[in-house]
Amino acid sequence: MFSVDPRAVPSRSAHAQGVKTLPRNCCAGHLQDHGDWPRALVIDLWGSATMRTAGEEFAMALHLAGSRAALGRQIRTRQRH
Repeated sequence: MFSVDPRAVPSRSAHAQGVKTLPRNCCAGHLQDHGDWPRALVIDLWGSATMRTAGEEFAMALHLAGSRAALGRQIRTRQRH
């Protein structure tokens, strides 16, 4: 079994790739095939792909949803004593 630290995904390089190339390729393919931009999009995120690409697909999903990753920020959690 493997796990991914959610604070480390997407990596900076995966984020750069995920917001630059992947959405363009995804939407351009639909435009070419159907003559119109997609009206809806479903992105199926898998753990193995996320580990392999350091989160490129996750970065693309966030970007297409109008969100962005908090790169390099530490998530503060409350600890119980």
